[in-house]
Amino acid sequence: MPKTYNSRQIHHMEVEARYAPAPAVGDEPDVTPYIRHFPPEEIAALIKRITARVAAGKVVQLRPDTAYLAARALEAYNAVPSRERIVREICGVRGGCRPQCVGCIGKANAIMKLYAGVKLQDEG
Repeated sequence: MPKTYNSRQIHHMEVEARYAPAPAVGDEPDVTPYIRHFPPEEIAALIKRITARVAAGKVVQLRPDTAYLAARALEAYNAVPSRERIVREICGVRGGCRPQCVGCIGKANAIMKLYAGVKLQDEG
């Protein structure tokens, strides 16, 4: 008998598929063998070890799986989503409000200012 899934499991699989790494295309190297899950305590230990070596002026060597994690972290650090994507994510209406409401646009503008490094009024 085939396995059946409840709606929560189906939603979880859809989210996993949405954020799965894109398959290697063209000239991009295939890094899939180096993709693995790092639990939070292991990431905290990596941060501590790397920071200690940097403070001591030493070189940090990374295994491929750790280097891939660092590359993904740098991509996330360097990411600046568009205002439309931010509005879509923060909107409480399923599928996003059409037309986009003023409240969502205002929140998205504030988030875009934070990405740009502009201090908001509440920060002083």
